[in-house]
Amino acid sequence: MAKRKRKKCQGSKIQQVKDYQVDEYVPYIMGIEVSILRAFGMNTDLRDGEVRQALRDLIVDLKESDMPIEKHIAVLSTRSGIKDNCGLVKQLILEGLILIFETHPVIEEEDAIGILKMINYSVGSWGVGMHGQGYLEHINGVFSEMTTAMQQLAPDEFTDFLGV
Repeated sequence: MAKRKRKKCQGSKIQQVKDYQVDEYVPYIMGIEVSILRAFGMNTDLRDGEVRQALRDLIVDLKESDMPIEKHIAVLSTRSGIKDNCGLVKQLILEGLILIFETHPVIEEEDAIGILKMINYSVGSWGVGMHGQGYLEHINGVFSEMTTAMQQLAPDEFTDFLGV
């Protein structure tokens, strides 16, 4: 898939905005969304607003760091004390990113922040307010459909699908 860039107007200046909805970033996006879905599976009282807050907190944490992203994420993930749903979501996203970085190239901090912002925007567009679960129900449905489709594949089709 070719890279597309959107232009964002800022006063009289036009600024290029990187598009993260390309094949290169799919593993990172899916890994983060699976982590969010894990949090929802662990606590069905989780709300879109708490997911958005967790994403915003992670964005701030990454922006304030002067460490390489993989080290910073490792440090953040070792902080104990999950006190609420927001903390649970953050912890699972961090753990998910650590796993992704074991099998995929470590992305730049700017790209991680861009992906988190994109997902945060998506949560906001699906949500029906801070107390809704529109986004959570959406990704739950998407991943359920994917799982069902994969279960229906014959073993040779499954390996072809995975490219093995």
